Amino acid sequence: MNKFYVFEIFRQAPRVVFGKTGPIFRAILIPVILMTAVQLVANSQLFSWLGFGWRRLGFGVFEWLAAAPFLVAWYRYVLSPLAPTPLRYRIRRSDFPFYAYTAGFAAALLTSFVAGNVVFGDLGPEVIRFWLTLSNTAGAGAAGIRASLLEVGFLLLVLAVWLRLIFVFPASATGDRLGLAGSWILSANHHLKIFWVLVFIAMLFALIGVFVLAVLVSIVSGALGRPAISTTGMANASLIATLILTNIYMLFAMAAQVAAVALMYRALKGNSAASHLAQPWGEED
Repeated sequence: MNKFYVFEIFRQAPRVVFGKTGPIFRAILIPVILMTAVQLVANSQLFSWLGFGWRRLGFGVFEWLAAAPFLVAWYRYVLSPLAPTPLRYRIRRSDFPFYAYTAGFAAALLTSFVAGNVVFGDLGPEVIRFWLTLSNTAGAGAAGIRASLLEVGFLLLVLAVWLRLIFVFPASATGDRLGLAGSWILSANHHLKIFWVLVFIAMLFALIGVFVLAVLVSIVSGALGRPAISTTGMANASLIATLILTNIYMLFAMAAQVAAVALMYRALKGNSAASHLAQPWGEED
């Protein structure tokens, strides 16, 4: 039976990423620019009439789609059995299933952040709100508690399903006809290990963010001032630089997650190179 080991995947995935920082950095330049542009538009006065939750949902999906061509190329790069395929930001018609899965899961995850407010809070119309008694709180405080509980519950549900369907991403990137049902079957009895692999990698990059990203953002704020949106709805240089640095960090973190998922997929599919768990390639691009 094909299987993988949590700590072996956790050990190998960051090595794949940190061993290819040059190609990754060049490939993420376009998505970083696109994601920053989407974020600036989302926070401008053009869409101030939309609530924060709705803007986060709508523009969050566009952010994921902006990164999708890089992610699908990186999946193919990691899963190449011998010589890696070129790592380029390129939109191809054959990648549309990957984009569809990406948009769908992004919408589902982001919806969890607004679902609570729609049903229990202040975003939704009065007719669909449900008022529950929680503790002795009342009014806005109770609405906030109810919204938060639903958001957490919905997020956990989406994440549980996402862990079982996560292998549609490497499959669709490489042209394998796995589908949602195939991913559900392939991930059976492995969802807890998948969860721990992704948690450990998230913790690793959270620590990197604390010690590296936080320092860089502090330097930017000290040199350019506090990040802000002016009264005219325009972002200052400090905010733009902060978003760019954050997006670079996020894409490197996503690259590590993608590498981990690709390695788990390779092991479970029984690829002939699975026993090596993607040995790092040479330094050539």
